[in-house]
Amino acid sequence: MISRHISVLLTIVLTFKAALSVNITFSVDMKNEVVSSDGVHLAGSFQSQTGYPDNWNPATTIMLDSDGDDIYTITLDIPQGYWEFKYVNGNNWDGAEDALGDCTVGQYNNRVLNIGNESLVLKTVVFGECPEALESNYTYPDTSQPLFWWNNRVFYEIFVRSFADSDGDGIGDFQGIIDKINYLNDNNPKTNSDLGIGGIWLMPMMKSTSYHGYDIEDYYEVEDDYGSMADFQRLLDTCHAHDIKVIIDLVINHSSVNHPWFKKSAANDLTYRSWYRWDENPPTDLGPWGQQVWHARNNSNYYGIFWGGMPDLNYDEPAVFDEIKKITRYWLEKGVDGFRLDAIKYLDEDGTTLENTTKTFELLNQLRQHVNEVKKGAFMVGEVWDATPKVLPYVSDTTLNSCFDFTLADHIRGAIFNKSASQLNVHLQYIQDNYPLSQYSTFLTNHDQNRIYSELNRTDWMKLASSIYLTLPGIPFVYYGEEIALTGVGDHLNIRTPMQWNGSNYAGFSNRSPWRSFAQDFKGNNVELQQESDSSIWSHYQRIIDLRNNETSLQEGIYWPIKTNHSSLFTYARTHGKMNPYRYVLTLHNLGDTAINLVGRTSQTLLKPGTRYLQNALTGDDLGEIMVNDSGEITQWPDNFSLSAFSSLFLRVWDAKTTKIHTENNVDVKIYPNPTEGKVRIKSNGSNLQYVSIYSVNGEQVLERKLSNTTEGIDLSGFQKGLYIMIIEDNQSNRWIEKVMIAR
Repeated sequence: MISRHISVLLTIVLTFKAALSVNITFSVDMKNEVVSSDGVHLAGSFQSQTGYPDNWNPATTIMLDSDGDDIYTITLDIPQGYWEFKYVNGNNWDGAEDALGDCTVGQYNNRVLNIGNESLVLKTVVFGECPEALESNYTYPDTSQPLFWWNNRVFYEIFVRSFADSDGDGIGDFQGIIDKINYLNDNNPKTNSDLGIGGIWLMPMMKSTSYHGYDIEDYYEVEDDYGSMADFQRLLDTCHAHDIKVIIDLVINHSSVNHPWFKKSAANDLTYRSWYRWDENPPTDLGPWGQQVWHARNNSNYYGIFWGGMPDLNYDEPAVFDEIKKITRYWLEKGVDGFRLDAIKYLDEDGTTLENTTKTFELLNQLRQHVNEVKKGAFMVGEVWDATPKVLPYVSDTTLNSCFDFTLADHIRGAIFNKSASQLNVHLQYIQDNYPLSQYSTFLTNHDQNRIYSELNRTDWMKLASSIYLTLPGIPFVYYGEEIALTGVGDHLNIRTPMQWNGSNYAGFSNRSPWRSFAQDFKGNNVELQQESDSSIWSHYQRIIDLRNNETSLQEGIYWPIKTNHSSLFTYARTHGKMNPYRYVLTLHNLGDTAINLVGRTSQTLLKPGTRYLQNALTGDDLGEIMVNDSGEITQWPDNFSLSAFSSLFLRVWDAKTTKIHTENNVDVKIYPNPTEGKVRIKSNGSNLQYVSIYSVNGEQVLERKLSNTTEGIDLSGFQKGLYIMIIEDNQSNRWIEKVMIAR
């Protein structure tokens, strides 16, 4: 066996390649060892992924000492994920590293490599022992911190044609959005006349056949009705100057029948014929909602899942995907910050399977790789209008960054209609357990559904619905006009009507009759009127968005459900990492039609035991004291503490009655590896950790134990995969709340 005193230098340099893999340089210091004549090798679970025949082969992956300093190195391109490995002196297992003890995993005591979006650096270690410098030099993924820029922004969906007309033709345009930029975000946090929007999604703005823009004629030009390319560039520049990101609709499932590609394809041009699917004797099967999907043209038939005016592109033809990559590069280099991918589950067909095919995921994998190469950090959010289990495979490190969760939107509306959050709670637990780091997008309704106010038809219900989705985890999207209760049902034209800005002629949208009639009496309902009323829906949206923008816990913090003895009370906490000021928000929604006087005991709240102090997060008013027992349950509320019917309350919870006497402890705690396949370690940079409790996302305690070291390993291999909440305490009553993901 090799001596225990080999000094090992492992420097892992992460360089993202195609967002799927990274270059890892392994370096081993062999100065204290007699190196085998067979050389030094690396063996691990990743070898077959890097061009070698098989995994855990101690004889194939040789490390070289290129400059004679007894340091052996090798650089491999390894996919993102969880891997295990060992160093070998020689080319067989007799020369493998000795057991590394508590810092390793599994029966064979392997080292761990967890490759994600964060850089990873492991320094000099002693062979056969836990590396002393491992914890202090590891850049830990902090699951409470923003991993991406879109996690701390509220988006606003804009139908350009209906937002604001600047040139008097009755049609909204790019300049109209520029003129209203201060409505979205005036870039001044001290004002309350803007919504505080951090990103906009522009519905289709490329040259198109129809009013809606989803049948594109030219992917490299903007819609003439909306202005010139120079106007679009000014819009991008203006948005970025106001710290507003811009994503655009990317419609790549189909084109217009008027696109030159299709015209040439229909004319039997050999270059373009295969860009679409043609069949003289097509299948007779109907589409997913009972529709005809084959359409006659020139003695043949072409495939178009939505209708004959939008023929589907054929991704069996490689030239089609090559062109899509050129299109995405073109717009990213213009300055857009990402894409909303329309109808993406229909991208590829496999025989009679018309959605969610294997090739669709392969194409998205390649597209994600390409987009990240062109513009690292670009946002890709998908429309997969389906039940959540069908949506989940589309959200990963290799496909899309996020997808809209339609089932969640249904459950939010259902909770209000049914005056109960029971089904909503079940679904929230499911998506917290299954979406990676809450990378899903939330909304109430969008441009394809009845307007939310037409569905709810009550101001208090509208405020309640917005309070829920704007304070839940996820990436929220507001559909333009939602904030002033625009109405519209049925025909899509009715739910995409012009914005009502004021009570002047043509509602301040234009100086002439608009392209489509207004949804309501604009003199009785418009932005200007609602901005003047502190009790309006617009003012409510402005306050909730402002709260979210200023509360890190609401942007990317932990979601923790709380049970009370009130059946119509939907309660949860949002907390962010270490418990200190402004990082714990207790949220209560009364879904019932009568006021609730808060009494009785709650379930575990994640709060520290003792007297805690409540503050209205919207107004800053002090609301009294609560008592928290040793189990983290609220056992006593302030006297006569009530919540009106169909209303919400947002509470900051303080350790002290005045924040001026609070001093923050800067000691940090890290959990690694995270995600894990079993064993995790808890590391403190100075605090004497004493206890850890672990809870499932439904609030059930699954582990409690005493800690004895500043670095301690915990075996979670017996737990089911999913998200867990870890509460860590030290001997000074400091408390840390962290997420840990078990992935297998």
